[in-house]
Amino acid sequence: MVTLRMTNLENRATTPLAPEVTLETRTDGKWDKPQTIIHPAAFVLNKKEEQHLIKIVKTNADFARATLTVKEAETGAVIKNERFEKSLPK
Repeated sequence: MVTLRMTNLENRATTPLAPEVTLETRTDGKWDKPQTIIHPAAFVLNKKEEQHLIKIVKTNADFARATLTVKEAETGAVIKNERFEKSLPK
């Protein structure tokens, strides 16, 4: 399960945000092609609002790497770009 939690810590609404999560999995030492698993339509977070986006992923992989990119929808400017890695239980 991949969960993206976005929280607006400001006392005002955000600009429209366009988050995207891509996932790569490794099975038997080979990496699969990255696939976009979370890519909702752009949205605005009101002051102190929190959004949870969840995607269930079924895989037999032993390792996963996810990349989160959050952009301003209007300008395309990258606000955040992070990579997360995790070994998966068998």
